[in-house]
Amino acid sequence: MHLLLSGRNPANSTYSTESGQIMYKVTTPLRLGPGTTTIRKAVGTIQGIWQGDSETYELPELTRKTSDEEHGVKGSEEVLIDGVDDEPRNSMDVPTLEGHFAFFAQIEFRAFSDSRFRYNSLDVPVNTYFRKLGWSWLGRVRVFKASDGQEYRWERRLFKNDSNAQVGKYEESRPHLGPILKGRQGSFEVDPCCEPILDELIMTFVYIYVREED
Repeated sequence: MHLLLSGRNPANSTYSTESGQIMYKVTTPLRLGPGTTTIRKAVGTIQGIWQGDSETYELPELTRKTSDEEHGVKGSEEVLIDGVDDEPRNSMDVPTLEGHFAFFAQIEFRAFSDSRFRYNSLDVPVNTYFRKLGWSWLGRVRVFKASDGQEYRWERRLFKNDSNAQVGKYEESRPHLGPILKGRQGSFEVDPCCEPILDELIMTFVYIYVREED
């Protein structure tokens, strides 16, 4: 997935697809010292109502069998319920991205104690979430285990820790200087294999960026 940033600062930008759909909003108040970054993500809604993260749909409870059904004859209720499985679901019942956003995470930056990640009802010290593996020419090396059970390593770029395969990167924006230098919008890109953990990658990337800029 290739996301385009609205601004030069990843901690104060929207992240949009190339078609213009905003997927994340990241905000960080202007600060002279430690502060808190908030990340919101686009959520699927039906007519403006968020259905939660579950994509499952429950059928209505089966009614009590009638005397005809007990003798092997389908009642009208059973025929109707059978039809639910056979007919395609109305498109109005499928959650779509309609421009609504839900809180996903906060990063509380602290100067004299552990900074913290708050996400999925968890409140985790950053030094517990990450383990440090020294330095590389790209910067401080930090490793974390994502919700897919795999370990990933940030060195300004994202690698799978077990194979050293690069699976993500951030490209800084740059101004257009005519024929000398072609301008570009800042972007954040991850391999398709990492899209299921994109929320976590955005959160960890923003932390890495802010810490390296401080």
